[in-house]
Amino acid sequence: MRYRVSGEMRTFLLGVAGACVLAVVITVIVMASSNHRPQAAAAPAAVVPAEVPTAFAEGLELINRGEASAAAACFEQIVAIDPDYADAHSNRGNVLRMLNRLSEALDSYEQAIALKSNHAVATNNRGNILADIGQLDNAISSYRQALEIDPDMKEALGNLL
Repeated sequence: MRYRVSGEMRTFLLGVAGACVLAVVITVIVMASSNHRPQAAAAPAAVVPAEVPTAFAEGLELINRGEASAAAACFEQIVAIDPDYADAHSNRGNVLRMLNRLSEALDSYEQAIALKSNHAVATNNRGNILADIGQLDNAISSYRQALEIDPDMKEALGNLL
């Protein structure tokens, strides 16, 4: 089961710098210099509305590096600032799934689909969660809906096979 980011979004994100990673790096440097060891991964700095695109790009980068907790913090901040950002809800679902927080991930995908009914990626990924929790008939239905939205979506087709 794969995640997919649109070509437009990928192109946009390649040009965007990294607020979340920078915040984590700064936190690590400060913590190391003070000889203080945190109990859990440091949360990224607060995101302001103008930084949402940068934070989104960094959240995706954190996903790609397998840093799900830090990515979750990025997407949590983004959806708090911009609750109508469907792609942020969808990617929040991705990291919550990585963290095995399946109920929350399903809620995130549902929110993304509610905001953008033709969100093929969120619809496919909702199917992945439904399959994870044993709701195979609903998962198949979700994959088929994703293919109705995007007939060329290889991930949804592969999930049906």
